Amino acid sequence: MPDAMTNNLEPLQTYHEYKAENETIDDDESGYAVYFQKGEDDPVLLAKPSLALFHGDLNLYNQESERIRLERFSSVLNTEVFPRNKQNFDELLNAQRSNKVTPFIGAGASISAGCQSWSRYLECKAKEVDIDDDVIEQHLSGNMLEDLLDLILRQPRGRAFEFYFTQDFEHANPENSYVWNFPDIFNACVITTNFDRVIEDCYARQGKSFKEKTVGLNNPHNFIKAMTRGDRYLLKLHGNMDNPEYRVFTKAEYQRAYSNDAQSLVDIDYPLPKLLTHLYLSHSFLFIGCSLEVDRTVKAFEQLFEREERNKIADHYAIIEAPENNDKFYELEQRLMFCNIKPIWYEHNQYEKVNEIIGLMIV
Repeated sequence: MPDAMTNNLEPLQTYHEYKAENETIDDDESGYAVYFQKGEDDPVLLAKPSLALFHGDLNLYNQESERIRLERFSSVLNTEVFPRNKQNFDELLNAQRSNKVTPFIGAGASISAGCQSWSRYLECKAKEVDIDDDVIEQHLSGNMLEDLLDLILRQPRGRAFEFYFTQDFEHANPENSYVWNFPDIFNACVITTNFDRVIEDCYARQGKSFKEKTVGLNNPHNFIKAMTRGDRYLLKLHGNMDNPEYRVFTKAEYQRAYSNDAQSLVDIDYPLPKLLTHLYLSHSFLFIGCSLEVDRTVKAFEQLFEREERNKIADHYAIIEAPENNDKFYELEQRLMFCNIKPIWYEHNQYEKVNEIIGLMIV
């Protein structure tokens, strides 16, 4: 009897694995239709053509479902514009299904939940403390966000920034964030550079709260051990806003964590670069919501490759926006290849594509 049940359940499992394809077949506007007819009676249109086809002709069902899946993947991954996307995504999918990839989440996840971008938030706060527009624009265009923050904090009304910071980011809507689907895809460790609680709330509201939350400057070895065990830990690389002792927020705090050299964003012997390089060597990451253009994440990679042979470093992946400018696209592509990061590109400003690409990972 158990063998008979197994034989019946295995095909049904296949049917449920084609969930998105079944929805396409069953859509009233899809053009698919399956009828039931008894004798000379009028044929009756069946409500679920996918299920009828599945039971009536399994081979045809498999062929059609696979064809629909390939079309969907090609469309979402935009393989006509980015032909390498499919191969990189297939590798990512295999790594994810083997529980060998950890998401590394940047500010894009918070923005998708309704939070302001960091640059936009600083711009608004700088205006509130009466910093001149020309000075603000100079800092923003030069990507000098840490300097702008320090300038805000030095103003007479600058103390209000830290006082209200947590409150300003309390009203995010996690269900709108593309991280909302992560608990079904990544059921172990997660890393983020974000201060807000979007990631924690996405997991908690779906009954998968993190077993532990650690920060980058306070005993991150617990997180490393959790990764090897497959436990559900969250590493907030830059700490929490309400704990300055282990926080990486102001320019002085970045210098303490990454490098005190004004000419270098990263010194591999400082705490967070040392932690990142250790992780990069042995674990595969999916960077998502990270620009990876000019930031310390990439700088840590670059210094790591100066010390280690390429074949000793794990493969990494990124779902990433393509720069609009061709020269910038080529420059970023070369930087990612140098850092052993395989990109799944989406076109400039098409941020809705992130959620669609993540959706391809849901079985």
